[in-house]
Amino acid sequence: MKSTAKQRDPEQTRDNLLKAATHLIQSRGLARTTTREIAREAGCAEGTLYKHFETKDDLFLAVLVESFPSFEAALELTNKGQTGIAGNLAEIAMAAISFFQKLLPAGVALLADATLLARHRKRLRRKDTGPRHLYEAVAKYIAAAQDLGRINRALDPLAAAALILGPCFQWVLTRMINGNPPLKLTDEQFCQQLAETLLQGFAPSARGQ
Repeated sequence: MKSTAKQRDPEQTRDNLLKAATHLIQSRGLARTTTREIAREAGCAEGTLYKHFETKDDLFLAVLVESFPSFEAALELTNKGQTGIAGNLAEIAMAAISFFQKLLPAGVALLADATLLARHRKRLRRKDTGPRHLYEAVAKYIAAAQDLGRINRALDPLAAAALILGPCFQWVLTRMINGNPPLKLTDEQFCQQLAETLLQGFAPSARGQ
């Protein structure tokens, strides 16, 4: 027996809805994005959306948790040891900036809704996810570089990760608010200067080994 024309795979439909919602929320903001527009962009009926998500808020929360690219996956493109330690740190910073650029618009919208924010926090606890994983991903690279003698072994890997991620977060947030980055530098220039500056303190030393 033939299936009906254009019968949809439920998982693919859900994925399409998440992608459509992510695009619209980033470009228009949460408050101005409707479920009808999301469904239309995803190529399905609005009723189909509600088969996968009970409310618009449920869809938004799913976007926050599921739709953004894995920061850990972005780091897989670095850490190859082909650009030297400064180059690797700069690539990690670039990956962080790219990640925050996708995440922050939705995060800012979340802060404006106390009820939704509470639900988001509860979901993060239930799924054991959240910003901690970003720090751990960078700290893992720092620890590996310490084992190879490329970074001072006296450094705490998580603290070193914070020194990389914090400036990248501020860089993106400032640009979002003001329309321009805080310094007259490209992302690449900023990341390279950040990496080279941090490396002055990260570099192995006779006392730190």
